[in-house]
Amino acid sequence: MTGRLHRRLKALEGLLGWLNEYDSRLSYTLPPLRDFLRDSVDDPAYRDLGFLRNTASLLQERDFGEAWAASVERYAGEDGFDTTDRKHLLALGSRLGISDAGSQRKILREEITRLSERREELLQKRRKADRLYTLLGGSGGLAVAVLMM
Repeated sequence: MTGRLHRRLKALEGLLGWLNEYDSRLSYTLPPLRDFLRDSVDDPAYRDLGFLRNTASLLQERDFGEAWAASVERYAGEDGFDTTDRKHLLALGSRLGISDAGSQRKILREEITRLSERREELLQKRRKADRLYTLLGGSGGLAVAVLMM
């Protein structure tokens, strides 16, 4: 469980970083989404998000929404996102890149808020799991010591 939880947290944190960076860039330079995506996939912070890399490569032959959806379906699970996350990613991809910068920023901020809350929930689960493993680890060690007596 902790391995899966760790991967999911890492994926959420990477996506949060990517969305925050795009939101920030929209405030200043207004890059087209396609250009931002192509530029960002080489960034080490987002390199582990295979669905982003795949989306960028599919942009040669598809529009953004189709490329995003195909990539989420194919790679988001491997990246660590669960079914609920993938559903939200599909909805997000259908809304990105189709409106003005102000509307895009609103969409991004809503998703950033949702993902931040999700991240906090997962961090709490991880802390709880860590405490449980620590408790079981100590109890297991005590049981071995008693058996050795």
